[in-house]
Amino acid sequence: MATNDGTKYVFFYGDSASEYPPGSKNYMLSQWFDCKFSDPEQPGITFTSAEQFMMAGKARLFGDSATLALIMATQDPGSMKALGRQVAGFQPAVWDAAAVGLVVRGNFLKFGADPELREMLLGTGDALLVETAPDDRIWGIGLDEEAARATPESEWPGRNLLGKALVEARELLRRQEQEGAQEKEQGQEAEQEAEHTSTQDQAAGKRKTATMDPQDQAEDAEQPQQGKEEAAEQEEQDSAPEANPREKRQRVECQEVLDTVDDAHDA
Repeated sequence: MATNDGTKYVFFYGDSASEYPPGSKNYMLSQWFDCKFSDPEQPGITFTSAEQFMMAGKARLFGDSATLALIMATQDPGSMKALGRQVAGFQPAVWDAAAVGLVVRGNFLKFGADPELREMLLGTGDALLVETAPDDRIWGIGLDEEAARATPESEWPGRNLLGKALVEARELLRRQEQEGAQEKEQGQEAEQEAEHTSTQDQAAGKRKTATMDPQDQAEDAEQPQQGKEEAAEQEEQDSAPEANPREKRQRVECQEVLDTVDDAHDA
């Protein structure tokens, strides 16, 4: 990190650790950095860099499925960029309106998919992220790092759209973490409240039992057992097989015979 006119900056350009001072992880900010992530809105697809996500999105935006397939088939970010320049049906105004949002989403997904990357991006705090691409005045600032350090930000010739997109992605990740922490805290509070309510109910039950006279306690204890016995008896009756019509008729005839015998005996 560097200070220029009292403002914090994180400069980056290039996707290899060898291009940076020892210990620096700023190369992870590069669109070309090799990583793997996916987009829930595009199930079954794995991207290998933020550059691939950007160029694939460009081809998809203009309905160029052939170029899209080529972009997804290569592992080389340079080839992806070159293919992106060949997208059929390209319209500058349409692309300008969609490009930054696409890059923000790609980096939000990229840094959100890997704990190390997430920690790296969030670790930049509130610093302005600056792509010191000397030949790019759209996504970079049009200056190398040495010139950027010596030049006030207001005089940088480039727009630094990539750096600004990364700042927005960082804010989205930060907000996501805050919301996750709040949900976790609310869940813990709800769990504690449920435990507290359960403890109160148990205590109330014990107090009720303690204030009952012995006879009421005995009756109260017998009620669950009586309920079980009645339920078992009802279940046994319900499960008893119903006699078929022939058996019913035989029982009726037997009863009639017994009634006749009883009548004769009484006479």
